[in-house]
Amino acid sequence: MLRFLVISFCVLIFSSCSHAPIKKVVNDPLPFVTGTVLNSAVLTGGGDLTLSTFKAGPLAEENDELDNFSVMILKGVKDSLEGQKTLLHVVSGNDVHPKMVLEGYVQEYSKTGRLARMTMHPNRNLLVLTGELWLVSNGERILNFTTQKKFDPKKEKPTDVAYALGKDIGDFVATHSR
Repeated sequence: MLRFLVISFCVLIFSSCSHAPIKKVVNDPLPFVTGTVLNSAVLTGGGDLTLSTFKAGPLAEENDELDNFSVMILKGVKDSLEGQKTLLHVVSGNDVHPKMVLEGYVQEYSKTGRLARMTMHPNRNLLVLTGELWLVSNGERILNFTTQKKFDPKKEKPTDVAYALGKDIGDFVATHSR
């Protein structure tokens, strides 16, 4: 009887270990920008545009990493706008008097904690950006936007994600300024 139990137990153990592990396929959608155009006539009219640094929002800590994100976001916006046919011209400098300003916030930058990583949760960071484009002359908002991206820092650099989000913001502005 004992021999039968041992053999049954071994068969049960070997049969349960013989299947291939199940892999989850997670297809994160590409980052996209949502927003509202509040004054399309001014936006399609074009003009000089200054990019303001992205500041820390309520769920982001002001530090060097956030400053690097801000630089990469602005680089992405600038590269996107300069690569498209719009009447918007990105300008910078103290002696320039722009017509519009793009200002944004890193609303959230969260990282997966150690406890979550130890309990087999996926390693996901979240970057959430919001912002607006407004007229310098009277402070009127022309458009506002929001975008976010979950990413695995082992597979993607956070600064690359920030650059990609900046390009998406630039594409959003360019699409609505034509």
